[in-house]
Amino acid sequence: NTDTAAMQLELEGDDFAIYKVRLQNQADGRILWQSGKIKSQKRRAIKVLNVSFPAKLLKANIYTLEVSGISAEGANEIIGNYSFRIVR
Repeated sequence: NTDTAAMQLELEGDDFAIYKVRLQNQADGRILWQSGKIKSQKRRAIKVLNVSFPAKLLKANIYTLEVSGISAEGANEIIGNYSFRIVR
């Protein structure tokens, strides 16, 4: 009975000022959600991205959160993928 799914994604580096995150269904490749522009936050010595999206998007399945860094020129560069499974 959760309305919002919240994730904290650890970054291996912090090479960009701005990031975007997309939620993708691994079964069919559909993009279910995309963030706006996000700035990294510092958690102890680690940089993280805090993202949240509607929990109703998640059914029993495997998903990927794809993280892109946005360059000063506005180009997107995929820098990481975080996979997770929902079991209900």
